[in-house]
Amino acid sequence: GIQCEILDAPMDFNQLILKNTIIENISAWGIFSRGYRINASNSVIKNCGETALFLAQGGIYDFRHCTIGNYWSGSVRQTPSVVITNYYKDAFTNTIYAGNLEKCFFGNSIIYGNYENELLLDNQFGGSFEYTFDHCLLKVKTPTTNTNYINCIYNTDPEFIYKSTHLLELLPQSPAINKGKKNIALLINKDINGNNRMMDDAPDIGAYESI
Repeated sequence: GIQCEILDAPMDFNQLILKNTIIENISAWGIFSRGYRINASNSVIKNCGETALFLAQGGIYDFRHCTIGNYWSGSVRQTPSVVITNYYKDAFTNTIYAGNLEKCFFGNSIIYGNYENELLLDNQFGGSFEYTFDHCLLKVKTPTTNTNYINCIYNTDPEFIYKSTHLLELLPQSPAINKGKKNIALLINKDINGNNRMMDDAPDIGAYESI
């Protein structure tokens, strides 16, 4: 997939921008970020053998109208689709590098798959750990009502067209339809297929607008 790390440069000089992008069929990580800055919209990450989105050692992240639907069947997946931490452990030296999670925003996005828990937040060090899930559809082991989660839908199948072949458009009965937040969609008024998501009062959650 995509690997992005700060190395020796300040975070301000590092930025990955993803628009209308599909990352799929990856044996390990779809995106691995180590203290980076990522802005993603209308993007899809699917069919990854390990973590679809691994955000390590803090960083600054903004994901809007993204669909992470991980139904990997090539082996037994033992990691959640999305992992967010404020540290990174070097597997070769066992050195631990800590960082600040200055911002991690998910808006009108789907995180789902065939693992029991598809979202892991791992805050083991001091410093900032700022995250928000706003009008998202999430698969989590234990739903929460804390203020970092705003009008989210928990553990409800998003009703993708066909999981086994990773077609992640929404069926007409999907609970994600018309459940997005309009203000999040204002600057992303077309979906990944070019369909207008502002035709009705509320956009759909995810990268695909149901037509």
